[in-house]
Amino acid sequence: MKDIEVLNAKVKDVVFRIEDYGLMVTLTLEGDGWGVCYSSGTLAYTEYNRETEKEDIVVPSQATHIISKIYELLNFFNVNALEAIKGKYVRVEINNNSWSSVVKLIDILNGRKTFKWGE
Repeated sequence: MKDIEVLNAKVKDVVFRIEDYGLMVTLTLEGDGWGVCYSSGTLAYTEYNRETEKEDIVVPSQATHIISKIYELLNFFNVNALEAIKGKYVRVEINNNSWSSVVKLIDILNGRKTFKWGE
């Protein structure tokens, strides 16, 4: 097995939802006998406010970076909605010596552009 492999994958799902850690985007890829999910960082979460006795929505400082990565992801697939990514095919660079949370997508058909998720 090579340290780094480039494999074919299909986007099984891409969702924008509230998880345990807050609002995030999750990208699910499926290959021949393998699959993986990558989640963005938290875009927003709720925090209990003792003074008002209500939940406040908190937007963390990294939200701007995450939004720019989502924008890059849409541009990578040349679509204008996350839902349009589902079912698309990509090449994925996998590091077999790492449990890295970074995925590198490669689009050979459109000028070898790349997209890294998780940085």
